[in-house]
Amino acid sequence: MDKQSAAVARAMVSPQEAAAMLHVDRTTIFRWIKDGKLSASKLSPRIVRIRVADIDALLERGAL
Repeated sequence: MDKQSAAVARAMVSPQEAAAMLHVDRTTIFRWIKDGKLSASKLSPRIVRIRVADIDALLERGAL
């Protein structure tokens, strides 16, 4: 993995990791994605990733 790929990998997290960061259930993360409260990228039918910057933005908006 080159440096750029490693940086991108660290900048995105799985729904499970996002849930742990926000102290909520993984189901809540998927609901927030569905409701448009949290942005996510679907890399394949079974792989979803969330940018850490989007999690930070959610916290800054106080949307929890």
